[in-house]
Amino acid sequence: MDEARVQHLVETLVDHESIHVLGAGLKPDRPAHRLVHDLDQRGWRLVPIHPKDAGGAILGRPIRASLEAADPASVVVFFLSPQRTMMALIRMIASVPREDMPLVWLQPGATDGDVLALLEEGGYDAVTETCIVRFIEAHDLQARVGMKPQPWYHQVLSSTTQCSVWTVHDGTETMGNDVSGEHEWCGDARDLECSSHLVPRYIRSLRHEKETFEALGQRLARP
Repeated sequence: MDEARVQHLVETLVDHESIHVLGAGLKPDRPAHRLVHDLDQRGWRLVPIHPKDAGGAILGRPIRASLEAADPASVVVFFLSPQRTMMALIRMIASVPREDMPLVWLQPGATDGDVLALLEEGGYDAVTETCIVRFIEAHDLQARVGMKPQPWYHQVLSSTTQCSVWTVHDGTETMGNDVSGEHEWCGDARDLECSSHLVPRYIRSLRHEKETFEALGQRLARP
């Protein structure tokens, strides 16, 4: 990787507040889960994505079910098999305008010939040569605008009343997704403000004039 490319990646990483991580679930032995621990103190808003573990949290970061459930991404890290990487890339390309495509960082094992061909033919900004954690540690990077874990919100469909229940979570703990009810959506205030998912779109319609999204999320959790 030449110096110009390294400098581009350094500037991209430090200038963006969020890193979305596809494949980051609750199993502590998986590299995607460990990434959240490895980068915990470096200031990024870490956004785990894992459909089966959605509604849980890693060090206070809620696990979203999909990229669509979160805010628009600027850096996306793939901890997926090549087949699942290809499917996720195709969905991203179909739904994100060309000028808004994020930096795509494919961890070792996420690529094959078809994935590389898709990225090359499309001319997308992608990294396939190195692990993002190793790159960040090697260059001792920190997010320019440091962020700590924020309160986050979880909506489930109650198994007893069949009504949606909204809760607020605040902390740095890792927690399971074993709540009573069916997971519908979770995210933080930025997701609540920007996600195109049906639940935050509806919640935004309930916002009072001049009410912050943090205050909106807190208000809806009150009895």
